[in-house]
Amino acid sequence: MSIYQKNYQSELNKKAALFDKLKKMISYNQKVFEENMPIYYLSLKDDYISKIKEELTKAEHSVLSAKKKLEKSLSNYNLARSNREIMDIMKEEDFLSFKKEIFKKEQKENEELASSKFIDTSKKRIKIDL
Repeated sequence: MSIYQKNYQSELNKKAALFDKLKKMISYNQKVFEENMPIYYLSLKDDYISKIKEELTKAEHSVLSAKKKLEKSLSNYNLARSNREIMDIMKEEDFLSFKKEIFKKEQKENEELASSKFIDTSKKRIKIDL
């Protein structure tokens, strides 16, 4: 998952850098216009700004793609974690059931042992009384 997070953050950083570049170029274009520079400078700068806008659009698509991958990865992670929690609960329930079963067997054995000792001691008493 961290790969997708890093990729998403990288795409966001690229987009932010392009946006900053675009802002700088627009402000630079206004300076050039105010200084009455030759028109071909403006034309070159406009072409460059158009190119940056295209790259910005591509970067937006890359960000959306990375975001979708990140969300899918996060969804898979949450599903796996949920399944793991379910398995842990089932294991715990099985273990508790096992412990109850063992406790019942031990209790039954103890009762049988106690009753057999009681029967043995009562037979001895009977013999003594006779």
